Amino acid sequence: MSINLWGGVKAGASGTVAKRQTVGKNAEVISEFRTMFETQKESASKVESKDGDTITISQRGNITQKLEDLKKIHQQTDYSRMTDVEKYRSIKDRYDEFFPCIAGKLETNYETYEPVARQMTAELAETIPGYPYADKYRKENYTEFLKEVRGYQGLSNTELVEKTKERYSKTGDITEKVQIMRELWGLGVIDGEKVSRKATV
Repeated sequence: MSINLWGGVKAGASGTVAKRQTVGKNAEVISEFRTMFETQKESASKVESKDGDTITISQRGNITQKLEDLKKIHQQTDYSRMTDVEKYRSIKDRYDEFFPCIAGKLETNYETYEPVARQMTAELAETIPGYPYADKYRKENYTEFLKEVRGYQGLSNTELVEKTKERYSKTGDITEKVQIMRELWGLGVIDGEKVSRKATV
């Protein structure tokens, strides 16, 4: 069992949180939570190194806190003047910042990161009309949509590979490699069979 990051969870139409912040305030909201998150990371680091001892902090608990912070940012973001591309980019970029290479993490550690995929997909479904069931989010249409999100329109496959490696390749670990394969699949550079085969190597 797995979750497609670009679909698979349908959010309810009722109970949508009213968005009160203006578009101009979005950056301030994100900045505020980023500062709070960085402060939390510094505190955790001090606890782990106190008296030279290592105190293990639950990875799942850390994920839970990040998800709570992301939900607050989502609730305080005004999407009313954004296009669907801008909405998608805004939400995905936030999750990429808090959970780098999330697609790779899901392929290699699904049980731990499933809540991340569910929350992100639900926020996309709540924010973008027709997501993830509209035709433009399926197959070849999604490829063109993702290229627009990334700003990659008109690039050759070689250029798409270079851009994707530049975006995700930092340490060369397996999570990054799987993330790159998933992204290249989304961009139409490789097919799904190659992704599955590479993920199992």
